[in-house]
Amino acid sequence: MSTPSMPAKPTTREALRIGGGYDAPEQGASPAGGLDIDPAGNLATNGDVTVKGQLFAGATPTAITNADGQLDGARIQPATVAPSKLDSAAVYSMGRLTLTAAGASVAKIEYTGGGTLRLNNNGGNFVDLDVNMPNGSDAQTARIFRNSNASAGDTYLIVYSPGSSAQAFHINAKAGDVWISNNCSADSFTDRSPIYRGARALEILRAIRPAQSQPPREGQGDQSEFDQVDHESLGPIAVQRQVRDQETGQARTERGRDLGKQIVVNSAAILELLERIETLEQRVGVA
Repeated sequence: MSTPSMPAKPTTREALRIGGGYDAPEQGASPAGGLDIDPAGNLATNGDVTVKGQLFAGATPTAITNADGQLDGARIQPATVAPSKLDSAAVYSMGRLTLTAAGASVAKIEYTGGGTLRLNNNGGNFVDLDVNMPNGSDAQTARIFRNSNASAGDTYLIVYSPGSSAQAFHINAKAGDVWISNNCSADSFTDRSPIYRGARALEILRAIRPAQSQPPREGQGDQSEFDQVDHESLGPIAVQRQVRDQETGQARTERGRDLGKQIVVNSAAILELLERIETLEQRVGVA
């Protein structure tokens, strides 16, 4: 079979139908399906489209694929890819993913078996990244990052108690504070408190007393020997801070004692007692 010769000038057609045309059976033609090209430049085909090169589109043609035929992610528009079209077993990688939304939830990744990773924009007051780890009624949330607005101005790392909105602990990154709701245990703590140079160490310790509003504890074994301290009696080792509830925005006062200052005051009191003992020993002639 010889190769058909082409005319010297291109042949002009108003429309072209190949292989019976697009959806040929519906048009009463055969064979079943082909390609239509209409005068407006539209193409309709029942077959595949193969492009060996870049694909350009738009009023001002812009590349939507690269030379290897891969889609340009910046050209993918919202709602153009259905979740069912993504392979759940595949791994997708990209250099950058930007998500925006007008509502409170800017982005959300959810595992069908439970568990969510969610980026929130709560009314413009702050942005936070939540990780929710389900465990029946004891689901636990870690608020990994929170940047408050100007009214608070702090950045927090917060973990909530299982099945509760109460905070288990949080870190205030701006102030460098760590708050823990219960016990804290470690092999060692490093204290950076200055030495106590005053002359009231024993006076400070003598002034410490229990809170008057606390009734004596009974039937609690060794715990009956301990009670709540009167924070007013702690003097210079007392701590009083304003703590902002990150859920309600309300500030509350927390009172306690500075253990670093307590230690150095205790040390100063011991030294003061040693001096008194040594003075007494010299008076009575003890070697």
